[in-house]
Parts: sequence; structure tokens; C-alpha cells
Amino acid sequence: MKSESSLNRRKIRKKIGLLLIAKKKGIIIEVKPILDQFLSQGKRISPILYQEILGMAEES
Repeated sequence: MKSESSLNRRKIRKKIGLLLIAKKKGIIIEVKPILDQFLSQGKRISPILYQEILGMAEES
């Protein structure tokens, strides 16, 4: 059985993937404010991953 933290990590990864797709298709303008909202809601994203996501989204 999967642990709750493992399921939460998978959910976050899926959301991040959807954000990157939405950015690429022009559905959203920026990923960063949404990532920041995740962090303010207590979701944990490592600083390195955060920067990698911004890089993939071509944001700084």
C-alpha cells in the first residue's frame, strides 16, 4: 500500500506537469505564482526542484 506522502508527491508532480503544459499552450501566463501558492498552502517543493520547474517554464 502506498504511503500518504507518496501519494501527495505524485499529486504534486501531476499538478506541476499540468501547469507546464498549460503554460506551453498559453492557457496560463506564469507558473511561478501558482507554485508560490502551493508553497503557501504547505506543499513542499525543494528549492532545486522549484528552480528547475521555473527553468522548464522559461521563468526566472
